[in-house]
Amino acid sequence: MSAARRAKRGTILVASVIMLGVLALATLSAVDAGADDARLNALRFDSLRAFYAAESGVEAAIDRRQTDPGNPLTGAFTLPGGAEVVLLDPLDDSAAPYTLIVEGRAGEARRRIEVTAR
Repeated sequence: MSAARRAKRGTILVASVIMLGVLALATLSAVDAGADDARLNALRFDSLRAFYAAESGVEAAIDRRQTDPGNPLTGAFTLPGGAEVVLLDPLDDSAAPYTLIVEGRAGEARRRIEVTAR
């Protein structure tokens, strides 16, 4: 086999290895981008659940105040879906206007709602 033919075979082998490396990097970056999208979607979902949990906490506190004014809803409770509601500043009948601060928690997301009523 001539030296020129051996050099050509070596060049093809090196080019093939480089192409495989480029394809592997492209595949890894595509997989990583997909994983980032999945994480962002999970954060959006948790954020929405936290917001609705806070909204539910406001509704529960207002409902409790109207149905049982002597026993205000305080502390924390868990909704059926697993989201948590924490009353950071429960309704106070001695102060007007009334301010209620509720935080909804789902996963790593936290959403806070502040309601002021007269």
